[in-house]
Amino acid sequence: MISKVYDRLRVAAGLPWFVAYSGGKDSTAVLDLAYRFGRDSRVELAVLHNEELLKPPPVFEWVYRVLADVAMSGVRVVVTIPKDDYLAVVFEKRYSPPGPAFMWCSARMKERPTAKLARGDAVVAEVRAPYGGARS
Repeated sequence: MISKVYDRLRVAAGLPWFVAYSGGKDSTAVLDLAYRFGRDSRVELAVLHNEELLKPPPVFEWVYRVLADVAMSGVRVVVTIPKDDYLAVVFEKRYSPPGPAFMWCSARMKERPTAKLARGDAVVAEVRAPYGGARS
């Protein structure tokens, strides 16, 4: 199965790859495949994580442990940071929680920071050293 995935990935082996990483199971699997393939095929790989400032501590620690491990291997890791965090938008700006009719959080926390990164005007942090503990 993995060899079939690698066969399909070889089509883009000469291009730089930018992998979006959320920390979930799907993006962890994609990052793992891209990292392993890139390491074996000399693909220029970069990883993007859009921080939404709402992760529970165990998820926060998992995400930044993975990002630190990837960064320590020499892969560029970029984290975008939104202007407002989720709870500030809901409670201070009085947005309703997102739902099927109004998915403001995807645009505000993921799409806008990524677009700003592409334009060169995003607030970003690069992960360069191992993550050292729980956030306060």
